[in-house]
Amino acid sequence: MGEDDLYQALAREGWTVVLPDVRGVGDLGPEFSAGAPRYTRPHQDEEHYAWASLILGRPLLGQRVTDLLAVIAAVAEEGRLVVAARGGMTVPALCAAAMDSRVERLYLQGGLRSLAALAVREDVNVPAALLVRGLLLHTDLPEIRAGLRPGVLVEGGEEWSVEVLRGL
Repeated sequence: MGEDDLYQALAREGWTVVLPDVRGVGDLGPEFSAGAPRYTRPHQDEEHYAWASLILGRPLLGQRVTDLLAVIAAVAEEGRLVVAARGGMTVPALCAAAMDSRVERLYLQGGLRSLAALAVREDVNVPAALLVRGLLLHTDLPEIRAGLRPGVLVEGGEEWSVEVLRGL
């Protein structure tokens, strides 16, 4: 079942399905500047956007968490709130769920388990979208996971399906 089919099936079952674009992706992705196309095209990707955000003192991870918190606030009155994220969006979703108790379930598929584990390796390429100056001085992803209410976090490797999400 493709993602579009999954969203349609959930909506038919009465779920409110929201697919937000957070900063750096979708409609909120970096735009071409008015400069020369040969120069601006390589800079129109998430990595460059994330580095520029760090330089300006607003890490992309924090911007994405802010976006998700706004979406949670907007849809919280619609009923049970389940947040599902995969890959690179799992860290912002984890942080947002830790900050807003209205998230009843958080389903994460794949994604990063620990920032500290990356910090000690020499052969890793950490996406700039996950960098926050000084974060590891205060916490890491396992501590954020442990701070969630019992039963909120569901982590899985299986493909999303109506049955899997229905069970949340």
